Amino acid sequence: MNGEGLLIQALVYLTAGVISVPIAGGPRQVILGNIDHPANLVVDGKDLLVVEDYSGNIIRTPAGGGNVGRTKIGPSALGLAVSGGFAYTASLGPQPQIWKLPVAGGPAVSLAAGGLTPYALATDGKWVYWVDYGEFMKKNGALYRVSVSGGPVTQLAAKLSEPEWLDIDPTYVYWTETTKVVRTPR
Repeated sequence: MNGEGLLIQALVYLTAGVISVPIAGGPRQVILGNIDHPANLVVDGKDLLVVEDYSGNIIRTPAGGGNVGRTKIGPSALGLAVSGGFAYTASLGPQPQIWKLPVAGGPAVSLAAGGLTPYALATDGKWVYWVDYGEFMKKNGALYRVSVSGGPVTQLAAKLSEPEWLDIDPTYVYWTETTKVVRTPR
């Protein structure tokens, strides 16, 4: 939701774009069109950031529409979290990585590398947390964290069954597995 009280929604399979709809009702507005499989979005103040899954781009635009900037972070991308003027995302491919990039634009910096399939991310401004999906039906997914400045990666949970979604509160990290929601202390 942005300051104008608009609900921002990605319609991945229907319009391959992002639209806004007034919460009180009214006409929808296309904010971004012709996006290469939008996989995630975050509204940070007045900026809208969208992950283009298949092209590996992070798109920046004003939440009400306008000039579009793109930053390439890998052959494919998933997950998006924003805090303190920075966006965090994961690139897929032969060398998966966790990236940090300025919301205002600029080059991306790798914070961590490795794993199989980094998927969802969350940040509290101090740490970046992510789940690695692992391999289908192998129960080899994991939960990790790294400082927003980079450094050693800490594994918080292992042998996860296809973790996909992630969120945090002041005490716990929450994620979904195949048939359940799980938490662990941060």
